[in-house]
Amino acid sequence: MIYVGIDVAKDKHDCFISNSHGEVLFNAFSIPNNREGFNALYQKIQSVTNDLSKVKVGLEATGHYSYNLLGFLFSKGLPTYVINPLHTNLYRKSLSLRKTKTDKVDAHTIASMIMSDVNLKSYSDTSYHNEELKSLTRYRFEKVKERAKLKTSVSRLVCILFPELEKLVPALHMASVYALLSEFPSAAAVASAHLTRLSNLLSESDIPPHYNERMEYDKDAHRMKSNPESFYLNSKSVNINFYSKYLQLLNKSQEYVAKGHDPIDQEILDAARNIYRFEVQCKYHKIYSFSQEAAKSGDHNLNKYENLLNPVTCIDIVSSYYKRVIGKGDWYTLPEAIHIIQSKNFNSQKEKRLITALKYVSQCRSLAKAKVSFQAGEPLAFKQTLKELADFNINPVTIPREWNIKYIPNFLRTFFDKLLLESADTNNLHADSCTAQGYLDYLAIFKQRPI
Repeated sequence: MIYVGIDVAKDKHDCFISNSHGEVLFNAFSIPNNREGFNALYQKIQSVTNDLSKVKVGLEATGHYSYNLLGFLFSKGLPTYVINPLHTNLYRKSLSLRKTKTDKVDAHTIASMIMSDVNLKSYSDTSYHNEELKSLTRYRFEKVKERAKLKTSVSRLVCILFPELEKLVPALHMASVYALLSEFPSAAAVASAHLTRLSNLLSESDIPPHYNERMEYDKDAHRMKSNPESFYLNSKSVNINFYSKYLQLLNKSQEYVAKGHDPIDQEILDAARNIYRFEVQCKYHKIYSFSQEAAKSGDHNLNKYENLLNPVTCIDIVSSYYKRVIGKGDWYTLPEAIHIIQSKNFNSQKEKRLITALKYVSQCRSLAKAKVSFQAGEPLAFKQTLKELADFNINPVTIPREWNIKYIPNFLRTFFDKLLLESADTNNLHADSCTAQGYLDYLAIFKQRPI
């Protein structure tokens, strides 16, 4: 066996090469910390043996100074051992009572250590990935510390320059508040700003990254505006529409009159007063993925789009997006929702967390804003809290006090209640008895799941 000891430094490395008989093949020599130096070391190793599997290379763990050398040795297929400097120091003391420590002596010591210690583990892919993970973890901790310091600095500056702001927002460290401060850093600047600009600034900073609000051109205002009576979102996969059918028909009726046509019959308008529509318009690639999933569990001989036309699949798709966008659970006023949570007899920590989340959503008037401010912006904690609220059939969005309404049932739950009643008679399904019964069974199962 050939043993190579390397003492790693910033600009150069000291090396020592011997064999298993203790014969010195190359006395301590230095190589620069670059590719030319690495190649010189490799040539010396090749000059004493052609079988690289009979070579052991040892070096101390000295942080980033050894990364390039380790990568070179690993690429050449040389068995390499990374040794803790504390172990090297103890081994050196066991050999001599003299406090002799130089780079050349250390290289000799490392070569002797890998010769005598059979329990050393060689450097591997796993070791490399562990080092990378450690490096990333350290980097993350540093960034978290930096973020904490920056937040403290922001809070300090706001306290000095804009002390009124803390009383007006649920938390300083929110995307919308940062956007506001970046453009209007003082009370005087906010006071002199146009109200439309302020509202646009706050709303623009709160749009979820995977959805964009669909805007329409307002001829009177000469700009793009959202419809205050409708909720339209676009994403790469789907378009989501949530609107009042009555208001939609009423607007169309007014457009007909403006163009000189007859308005929509009042009977039709009255019939649409209590109709709210939630549409999920799937784009082609999304439909294709749904069809592929359906084909895996169904008859492979069916047309790939046929499974999408059955009511069960449609309901699954619509309800899935409804829960993401509108949310689960019924709507309550904030006091009523808090009362429900307090009646569950949770531990004080859980109760406080649930109530705090409700208050954040109420103050922010937005789940996205509340998500940023809740528990220092930890998304996983907020997501878990929303899931727990949904399990108790409580929608995190509470009813504003000025509405004078204490309770609104979830529309999806109401829909399924109505659908079950209408489907009590299988003839209403306009399908064969087998399909109808399967559909009813599905609805019965769905009814048991919490909305």
